[in-house]
Amino acid sequence: MDTFYYQPGPAGSGKTYQLAHWAIERVAANEKVLIAQPTKELIRDTVKQIKRLDPDANVTALYGRKRNDRVSARTVEHLNDAKPHQGEILLVTHETLKRLPMTMRKFWHMVCDEVPSVMEHIDLKIAVTHSHATQHITTEELPGGLLVLTPGNRAALEAIQINAKEDQNIASFNRLVSTMLSGEHLVLVAADTYTDLIQNPDTRGRIDVFAILLPEFARGYASTTFMGANITETEMFVIWEAIQNVAWQLHPDMGDKLRYQTHENGKRLTIGFLFDGRMSRRHLESEDESGDTVFDQVTDFVARYWEDIPFLWQANATAMPSGFDYDARLPGVSHGLDKAHYKRVHNVALLSALNRKTAAYGFLAKLGISSEQAQATLSWQNDYQAMMRCSLRDPNAVAPVRVIVGSKEGAEWIAGKFPGCVVEKLDHGIGEPVKPGRPPLGDKPSKAKTGAQRQRERRAREKAKKEAGL
Repeated sequence: MDTFYYQPGPAGSGKTYQLAHWAIERVAANEKVLIAQPTKELIRDTVKQIKRLDPDANVTALYGRKRNDRVSARTVEHLNDAKPHQGEILLVTHETLKRLPMTMRKFWHMVCDEVPSVMEHIDLKIAVTHSHATQHITTEELPGGLLVLTPGNRAALEAIQINAKEDQNIASFNRLVSTMLSGEHLVLVAADTYTDLIQNPDTRGRIDVFAILLPEFARGYASTTFMGANITETEMFVIWEAIQNVAWQLHPDMGDKLRYQTHENGKRLTIGFLFDGRMSRRHLESEDESGDTVFDQVTDFVARYWEDIPFLWQANATAMPSGFDYDARLPGVSHGLDKAHYKRVHNVALLSALNRKTAAYGFLAKLGISSEQAQATLSWQNDYQAMMRCSLRDPNAVAPVRVIVGSKEGAEWIAGKFPGCVVEKLDHGIGEPVKPGRPPLGDKPSKAKTGAQRQRERRAREKAKKEAGL
């Protein structure tokens, strides 16, 4: 059984600051610390923090600075060339951490700051061509109606992976085959759909494969620690608890040095939710009779709600809301960011529609993970992290804070972290989302318009109305 340390702590409580202190102490004892973080920006901020605490600290940051940068290779070279008993700190991204070999790990304390995702959903339509891969795959049945997929004829699968003739149909199997061959994932599929794929000549052949990153990427270090807000409700923790034999222990040194253990400023916070149901991209892209999308209506409402009042906002990457201040846009991954200009703002609109595909919720249910738990690991964690960039991050601030989120259940989950806050439904008159689900296979939904296309059409409609005196 693996023993990993974990360190919870609310956003803004100083986890990364304490990590910097702890790492410097380890270096002073001639020990090595490998820190993995989700973004380059957070890595750069952490390096600055370490240098402020100890200008002479031996610290190196390795991440991509240009296209096709060989970051993983450079990191392996650094690990191999490092002197075993000379103190130093090395910072890399989560993605680089997942690719590091076992070599030299025993000399390093590894701390993963913020919790990485561990599940990949591979969605395939292979009714006719599946045998190119499936004839070389071995299956093992698990309780709960799941099958483990493993390489049978490894050489044949490696040939598919290499795809020497660059066949585009063979290329469609690359993600599945590469994941199985890596040995770093547990590759699972629903037994009934896989059996139907193999045995039913009339199968529709739509199959959902789920690859779970195994704890191997974190094994073999002098110690392994994961840090993160609401860590026991993250994807990695929840899924590993369900299917992996990992013993979790609280870190013995870091927790007692945090600024606070729970949010004590809930009375400052009001959370307004837009919809009783879950907000989805399909819902946001749907149009009313006038041609305005739900997203247009939502952003119009938010802009009026906070007219002339500064607010931070977050939305899906392709979203281009009219009338929003783009300098106030929060990044898609905002974990750990501590920016003074964010903390001066007291209002946040969280408009990202982050949902798993229907099949993923079904798969997680087979692992004993409820739909609510699954949503918390993705959408609600994202909203919590994003909203904690505002003045709510400052425990000494006193101004009221208002946050707009998409769904009632998301608002209530966040409210559970802030005793004394208020939750209310916003009065906007916009239609509710329908229950999410995959459209029938026979349906061919029209291609969604881009944000820019919708903006142009919307401006044209507004111009026409203005010219008509409406």
